[in-house]
Order: sequence, then C-alpha cells, then structure tokens
Amino acid sequence: MTDMLQSFLDHPTVQVSITIGTEHWQKGETTLVVFGSGKSEVINKQAGKLTTYDGQLENTQVETLAQILLEADFVNLKRSDGSRKPGDVPIKIALNDGDTVVIESQKLWYGDRSKHPHLNKIIMQYDALVKELTNNALPY
Repeated sequence: MTDMLQSFLDHPTVQVSITIGTEHWQKGETTLVVFGSGKSEVINKQAGKLTTYDGQLENTQVETLAQILLEADFVNLKRSDGSRKPGDVPIKIALNDGDTVVIESQKLWYGDRSKHPHLNKIIMQYDALVKELTNNALPY
C-alpha cells in the first residue's frame, strides 16, 4: 500500500476512494474516486438518485491526497468507542488496483474528526476536491 501511494502518479489504474455518508440519510452518500492518472469522479447517491461528476486533477493535487493518506496511515485509524451522536455518518477509505481492493480502512465516523487530526485532514482534502470537481454543488 505504501509503495502505491508514494508513487501514486506512476500507477494510473490505482484508485483511492473516500466515501462519506449514508444514501438514505440527509445529504446521502458521496464518494470521491481519484486515480493515479488524476482522472477523478464524484458519485452522490441520495434517496435512490445517482449523480456523477467527472474531472481531472492536477498532479500536485493527486500527490497531496496521497501524502495526506500516507501521513494518516488511514488503514490504522481507529474509530472511537461509544454511542454516536444523531446525524453522524460513516466514512470508508479504500485503495484499489482496478477491481481489486488492495486495502481499506475500518468503518470510521465523521464525528471522530475532532479526535483524530489526521482524519480531519483527510476530510478537509476530500471536501476541497469534491467542491472543485462538482463546481460547488457538493459537499452541501
């Protein structure tokens, strides 16, 4: 995993996906998919409606995302124990090579961003890229 992210630009078919939300709750489920080539898409599923946005990120944006995920060691991020506040939504981060899942995070929670600075940084980058790729349509 580390090798693929460190040289993400050299792996055009490798993709990182970050999914936040639940389809039938509030803003729905939004997935950011970024390929090593910079090809990107945002997929929003909300109450049975599917909306997609395609785009191309700059190499620096791809490298920045990979670096943030490496620094976070996202696969070892732990969710907090205990009850969830109403409205908290799950987060899933995965690294895929084509259709093969290389590695994925455990189910994380959006509400944990205040307890985990690395998770917060991932979410901030996700928000910025989703906003750019959807021309401010998402995140809401």
